[in-house]
Amino acid sequence: MAGSSISSPSASRIPPVQQPSFIHAHFYPLQLKLIESLDFLFLLKSIEDFYKSEDGENLEILCPVQDQACVAKFEDGVWYRAKVIGLPGHREVEVKYVDFGNTAKITLREMRKIKDEFLNPPEKAIKCKLAYIEPCKKTTQWSEQAKEKFEEKTQDKFMTCSVIKILEDNVLLVELFDSLGAPGMTPTSINHQLVKEGLASYEVGLEEKMVAAYENSKWEPVKWENGMHCAVEIPENNQWRRGQIIRMVTDSLVEVLLYDVGVEVVVNITCLRELEDTLKATGRLSLECALVDIRINKLDNSHSLSEKSLEIPLKDDDSVVTNCTEINLDPDTLAADITSKDKVSEFKEEILEPRPTGCYKPPVIPDMEVFEAVVTCVGDDGTVFVVPKLSEFELMKMMSEIQSNLKCLGLLEPYFWKKGEACAVRGSDTMWYRGKVMEVVGGMIRVRYLDHGLTEKIPQCHLYPILLYPETPQFCIPCQLHDTIPVGGAWQPDAVELLQELLSRREVEIHITKPTDDSSKYEEERWEVRFEELLLSETETPVFPPYLSSSLPSLEELFAVQVKHVVSPNEVYICLDSVETSSLCKQHGDTDDSGASWEPEPESLGEALHRFNTSVEALPALTDFRTEMPCLAEYDDGLWYRAKIVSIKEFDPLAVLVQFVDYGSTEKLTVNRLRQIPLHLMQYPARAIKVMLAGFKPPTRDSSKTRIPYCPEWSMEALWAMIDCLQGKQLYASAVAQAPEQTVTLYEDEEYPVHMALVQRGLADRDD
Repeated sequence: MAGSSISSPSASRIPPVQQPSFIHAHFYPLQLKLIESLDFLFLLKSIEDFYKSEDGENLEILCPVQDQACVAKFEDGVWYRAKVIGLPGHREVEVKYVDFGNTAKITLREMRKIKDEFLNPPEKAIKCKLAYIEPCKKTTQWSEQAKEKFEEKTQDKFMTCSVIKILEDNVLLVELFDSLGAPGMTPTSINHQLVKEGLASYEVGLEEKMVAAYENSKWEPVKWENGMHCAVEIPENNQWRRGQIIRMVTDSLVEVLLYDVGVEVVVNITCLRELEDTLKATGRLSLECALVDIRINKLDNSHSLSEKSLEIPLKDDDSVVTNCTEINLDPDTLAADITSKDKVSEFKEEILEPRPTGCYKPPVIPDMEVFEAVVTCVGDDGTVFVVPKLSEFELMKMMSEIQSNLKCLGLLEPYFWKKGEACAVRGSDTMWYRGKVMEVVGGMIRVRYLDHGLTEKIPQCHLYPILLYPETPQFCIPCQLHDTIPVGGAWQPDAVELLQELLSRREVEIHITKPTDDSSKYEEERWEVRFEELLLSETETPVFPPYLSSSLPSLEELFAVQVKHVVSPNEVYICLDSVETSSLCKQHGDTDDSGASWEPEPESLGEALHRFNTSVEALPALTDFRTEMPCLAEYDDGLWYRAKIVSIKEFDPLAVLVQFVDYGSTEKLTVNRLRQIPLHLMQYPARAIKVMLAGFKPPTRDSSKTRIPYCPEWSMEALWAMIDCLQGKQLYASAVAQAPEQTVTLYEDEEYPVHMALVQRGLADRDD
């Protein structure tokens, strides 16, 4: 079969957007959207209705990450499904609207977390590339005139799309037609119209490019190795083909796969040239296939193989019909060829069986009473799935081979799935897994990843009725907790959530007691896990007194400050600017211009922290987690800062809430990110000072529905506005009160109070 060509016309619509991505150079990627179904229209309405009111939930995204799914507001004020594709900074995010294809830069206020129910429907916008055409000759970019004409002919119009081929990353190579037209009339090809109007030209065929590159080339000695790509001369046909080295037959003969026509030939090395990188970019034009549900009868001695191979007509780029003929040197080499092909097909048969004729083999229980394993998943019924440590390498190797050899299976014809059927699954992370159908629910399939235990509901198009490595047993072993019966006889969601928190991705020790009675459900073992030693202290932590506190200047005195952390519009952590500057300004030497010696200045906090950061691994781990315990804690930037324990948030694995005393911010950390603080660092007062801001209060009338969860009297809009007022500015403060809480008024220019910006916008009221 030459190429992975598909001709499947479907009605499509170019989405109405102001800056569609198909206006980009090369018309790639073009964005198509299938004609809306009632389900899709209902989805859009459900999203808009929910996010318009937000149903009282806080769905703000404060720290977006690349490729994060979300819901984003478009310039028409409506909410749509989107994905983060860029993080330009300044609290802006670049998103792609996945059901329309266009992109936009929005602020964090214009995006929300997406509910799980809105994640299930597949993306509606499909990446495409126009087939057969390219920019006019001697140019590499599409002209503005071509872009405008393409937009005029396609934008916001119903089109007929003929899919020619599926490229890498599931990009479709398509031909667009303006409409089906009147009965008996042929639709007009947009691709052809662009060429006809002189705005594009037809692509040069691959064979023409090969001839142009190698027709006058001279042979040069190259050290050829298995797997190398090459250009192969076929003298009898006066052709050049792309190929890949299979094996070195002799010093002068090489077996090569001509992968654009699916033929294996043996040629002299003088017929080979190194393949240019530009010619590697085009995907392979042939696809290896296998006939389904048949097998070759075994040959006995009374049969002989015909030396004439099967002739299959193939159509190449220039519409020249050729035959796929296998070249055998002589009868003596036939046996060697068969042996070689058996080795090649043996690996492929191990990976891929054409149809699932049964189930994957059950997992193999280690033949020992106690073994180490990694918990991969906890099921909703309390089943704990583990992979033995001894099998981890084999699992990683199998997964790597599956990803390398199973790139794309194309589009699957309608298939009726049955519960319990084995399959191959393309997960939400785009990787291939061995799976099993657990339940069929409408257009969705609930599958279990057999080597990892996870159960997930995915679209049918991500399943294929094939077996991957059918002879390899499952790696994941389902287990139950020994002598542990859930309250009420069934595992409740909160209990399952606790198990997931305690065990997921943990290395545990499995103690096999006895097989479960329910052998029909799983081939599982009862086991118990011990982690009491996690809480045992190997070293004692010295108990230090609390950090020294920094004090504010006297009342009504104006002093420079930096805001380090914002809790709410009227609660912040500040640092005295004079203290901050003095800790950073120790840059001069120990002598002046006259040569007189100065006493060395004491080491600043910044210098001391830098010194200890270089040898932090030598510091003992923290083992005492009492409240207010001083320590060193690792921040997200990989550096270690002074901190103190606020509380213990989780017990297994142990996680602690700490506050960075020189900044005021808090973070939940695991114990491996905590160290005992050196006594030398305790001499410096804590830099961050918690203060309340005077002069304003929450507004009596506030229509904003989005509130700060831990401080509901203030809106999120007020918090963002205050951050805008404080960020990156030179500020001044004047102390108003020292008790019961330290209170200051913040000024932007020694006269204008910072809070007046909130009062003027109606986000706060004055409090004189």
